[in-house]
Amino acid sequence: MKKVFGERNERISYETRKGVYAVIYNSQKDEVMTVRNERGHHLLAGGGIENGGSHFRCLEREMLEETGYKVLLHRMDRYTKGE
Repeated sequence: MKKVFGERNERISYETRKGVYAVIYNSQKDEVMTVRNERGHHLLAGGGIENGGSHFRCLEREMLEETGYKVLLHRMDRYTKGE
């Protein structure tokens, strides 16, 4: 299985990609919703922001695509690498 996360390879030129992801708890707040991709990895629902797109619209679109749920966003916290 190919690594999804790991050490940075200095011979590869990486592109920064902005994205948004949802943390959705169950009613007991002891489990978090994930989606399973085609490789069998469990990830938070979300994805990359299209050029000129808003964070809110991106997350609404990704949630519908990945879970089938239409979401009403109550709050959005922003975190960047290193926070």
